[in-house]
Order: sequence, then C-alpha cells, then structure tokens
Amino acid sequence: MLPWINATPLDQRRAFIAAYLASDDSIADLATRFRVSRKTAHKFINRYELFGDAGLHARFRKKAQVEPPNGFEPLTCCLRNSCSAAELRWPARLAL
Repeated sequence: MLPWINATPLDQRRAFIAAYLASDDSIADLATRFRVSRKTAHKFINRYELFGDAGLHARFRKKAQVEPPNGFEPLTCCLRNSCSAAELRWPARLAL
C-alpha cells in the first residue's frame, strides 16, 4: 500500500485476502508485501476461512478486572472494620 493512501485496517486485511486468493505467491511473500508477520498472515487467512468476511473485523479483549479481588473498595472495607484514619491511606503502608 502506498503510504499516503488512507485505508482502514479492515480494508488492508481484505486486500491481503484478495491477494492471497488471486495469486500463487507464498504466504511469506504476501506477508512481506503487506508488512505483517507470517503468524499474523496465517491468523487472517484462518479467520477468513472459518468466518468469512466477518472474521476480518477487529476483535476486542475482555476488560481487566476493575474491582479489588475481595469485592470491597478499600474505603468500604476499612469502614466496615472500623479502621483508624491512618489506615485509610490504602494502598500505602498501614499504620501498625
């Protein structure tokens, strides 16, 4: 692709798959031409073969856990346990 042409990642993936289906070039040559790794090229080809055009859309990962592992916010936990004001400076060291 030419650097001054604006293309979305989905357009570039579709162009990669079109080149893969139309040519007899190796996947390594296509990966070099489209500036992706061979692993990524295989990933796009496998997703296209399994899901068709829908497999080329971006996939998002699940968000990381936002809550503390015990399920309570630090202030709520300290208030339930009636902690002193010095101990409310979580996650700094607790006053002993």
